[in-house]
Amino acid sequence: METERIGAKNMKQVLKFIFLIALCLVLSHCGNRQIDEDSEEPAVIENQQSLLDSTIDDPRYQLIGEITQAIRQDSSNADLFYERALVYIEIELFSSAVYDLNKAISIDPTRGKYFKSLAEISYNAGAEADAFRLYQKAYELWPSDIDINLKLALYFYIFKKYDKSIEHVNNVLKREVHNQYAYFYKGMNYKEIGDTAKAISSFQTAIEQEPDYYDAYMQVGLLMSFQKNDLALEYLNNALRLDSNSMEVFYAIAMHYQNKGEYQTAIQVYKDAINIDPQFEHAFHNIGYIYLDLDSIDKAFKFLNLAIQVSPSYALAYYHRGKCHEINGDYRDAMMDYQQALNFDPDLLMAREDLHKLKANI
Repeated sequence: METERIGAKNMKQVLKFIFLIALCLVLSHCGNRQIDEDSEEPAVIENQQSLLDSTIDDPRYQLIGEITQAIRQDSSNADLFYERALVYIEIELFSSAVYDLNKAISIDPTRGKYFKSLAEISYNAGAEADAFRLYQKAYELWPSDIDINLKLALYFYIFKKYDKSIEHVNNVLKREVHNQYAYFYKGMNYKEIGDTAKAISSFQTAIEQEPDYYDAYMQVGLLMSFQKNDLALEYLNNALRLDSNSMEVFYAIAMHYQNKGEYQTAIQVYKDAINIDPQFEHAFHNIGYIYLDLDSIDKAFKFLNLAIQVSPSYALAYYHRGKCHEINGDYRDAMMDYQQALNFDPDLLMAREDLHKLKANI
């Protein structure tokens, strides 16, 4: 039984018990030092009988009762606490799960699966630093586990330690040669290293293992689009097949046409995106930008105004509307828009430069 990703509604509950996860780290350095058998469990466990009474038809609660009875007869059995923790995780009683996992570790600190389950709870709760340390401890004890290696591959990728990330990916592929996630992570590492050919090849291999792998289609599409290779559209359209409402796919397809100078096709794709999501500010902005580039200033104004209406803090939209004002000779309005762009993005260098030029000439 594997732990499941925790919904957002449960995050606060989990975070309240992060201190229990920290306790696990302490225990891992204390050898056989154990939690006092008479220590109190979380209140939710104390009220277990009332939970059982109120959910009598749910077999998972019955299972908790059975495991609890077994624990009373053999309180030094770490696996019993682990098994009960997995059930608690399934029914989203995370504080109780963390308690049981810590108890299991205090009894037997040599089992990687105990640390792995704690790491998953911590990861899903957004406690990334705790999760990383726990996954590392789990790996020390259980280096052959696929999930642990994949998670560490992800962490080392985030930390920009690409050789370490690829090392964990290869650990996975030695055991599961068809693991699509391993090929995907390998592709992400090669992409960051700058080896585009190996990155594309790895993503394509991921797709061979899982023909409905949305993220892999996106990555190949984006890399090929950057190369102005029209094969990008095949991959991006496959991504769109898998998620017909994905704004990132519409944006990538439109940008492919825009970067090739096929402006009318790009505009149509942006409009298709807006029909699905009328709040998609980037589509409004990019249509406005295209019309600005084509010297259709009135049309540019229309779409840039819509972008700002949808997203009032959209710095780039203010900047390009400022360019429209400047072309029309409305210099004070242009300066106001350049300044507003800088208010929302102080690092927007082109807005700073254009504002300075206008101030110097007025």
